[in-house]
Amino acid sequence: MGFVDFFETYMIGPRIQVKQLDISDWLSLTPKLLILFGYFYIHSIFTAISQFLQFVNRNAFCLRLHLLYDRLWSHVPIIGEYKIRLLSRVLNYSEVNVVPNLDKALEVIEIWFQLHLVEMTFEKKKNVQIFISSGSDDLNFFKDNQFQTTLMMCNHRSVNDYTLINYLFFKSCPTKYYNKLEFIQKLWKGEDLPEWPQLKFLGWGKMFNFPQLDLLKNIFFKDETLTLSPDKLRNILETQNNQAIAIFPEVNIMSLELSMIQRKIHQDFPFVTNFYNLLYPRFKNFTGLMAAFSSIKNIKRKKNHNNIIKEARYLLHREIDKMVHKSITMEPSKMSNKIIPPMIIDNSYLFEKKKEANNAKPKPVRINPYIYDFTIVYYRVKYTDSGHDHIDGDLRIHKGYQLEQISPTIFEMLQPEIESEDNVKEKDPIVAMVHIKKYQIQPLLTYNDESLERWLENRWIEKDRLIDSLEKKIKIEAK
Repeated sequence: MGFVDFFETYMIGPRIQVKQLDISDWLSLTPKLLILFGYFYIHSIFTAISQFLQFVNRNAFCLRLHLLYDRLWSHVPIIGEYKIRLLSRVLNYSEVNVVPNLDKALEVIEIWFQLHLVEMTFEKKKNVQIFISSGSDDLNFFKDNQFQTTLMMCNHRSVNDYTLINYLFFKSCPTKYYNKLEFIQKLWKGEDLPEWPQLKFLGWGKMFNFPQLDLLKNIFFKDETLTLSPDKLRNILETQNNQAIAIFPEVNIMSLELSMIQRKIHQDFPFVTNFYNLLYPRFKNFTGLMAAFSSIKNIKRKKNHNNIIKEARYLLHREIDKMVHKSITMEPSKMSNKIIPPMIIDNSYLFEKKKEANNAKPKPVRINPYIYDFTIVYYRVKYTDSGHDHIDGDLRIHKGYQLEQISPTIFEMLQPEIESEDNVKEKDPIVAMVHIKKYQIQPLLTYNDESLERWLENRWIEKDRLIDSLEKKIKIEAK
């Protein structure tokens, strides 16, 4: 999918809907868009400064330049010693003070961005209602007041899934962790920021919760099935604070076109389960995380065995990729096999940096005993004078309120709730139906990849049936 098609399909919606916006709509939308762009702009500047300083302090070529600089000034009496000490102090100050403070600022910007986006789209919108279905399990990320690394998985219906999961995450955490004024005060005073709960999404070969530049680069130039190895995931978990991790096994956003493509391809793969409300799940991110968890807890996993079902799944994924992208990019595993000759540097400063990194103790990873499975479906509530009953499948003419499954764009969620100042008629309400179910993680840590794939596929079978039943649980009453 090209940049224009991606932007139109998932971000702003059809052009005809954008053209229908009047001046009052744009007056309401523009400040929101500027605020979101401001977060992105400031984040990009701080990221560039941080990466530049790290490059100057840690890059092998720059370290050689530092050595040459010291050797040159060491031959100059009096002034040379001052110049050497000055550069050393500047580099040390940037490494010890500036870079860590920039990293803290970036964390604050990312969390504020999500808090602000949640307020604009779900928290303060009267025409957007979130319903947690009956029988859903409660979210619990804490044990003995300590946050635990928690795995969450969800079907993929809209770009707003990211914001909705953030909304549910923030609501399940104590409000004391997300006090904006406290963030500024601690950051200004140079105090340590609290280890607040954080949510990250695993996808596009990144752990992210902010549309940063390197993520956008992967989205537009790489394949969405790009994954991180279990060793890389373990390193991330052990070097960062405990965090919730959300994955979308469907990878692509569910749409009518992709559903039709999938059903057509399924005819050639009779051994693979067919889905009607979901796309067939991808397994790499899920199995990679489970392998990382098993490694952290020192749990031995069963060996993998190839079979015909696994091969059929792989072929199905490949065929779907062909239909969606028209061409397959080089697999990351093949790219990683390329051998890059290392640069050999005799540098004591570089040696000390590597020694400190190797001696750094990994942070304790507290793994939540439960996996949380989200099922999300969006509906638009519409009133029809004469139409068919789409809920019960009745062909007779239906008059009244009906539910229409939709995939709302970000632009649609940010739009004002009334059409204009002169016409105060509210827009059609949007309902986000959410079902949460938890599963024990301990038995899964011993599974091999094949068993984990089968387990995830079974969960998707249950989820497919659940979506069929969710509409019947929503009762629409006119006030």
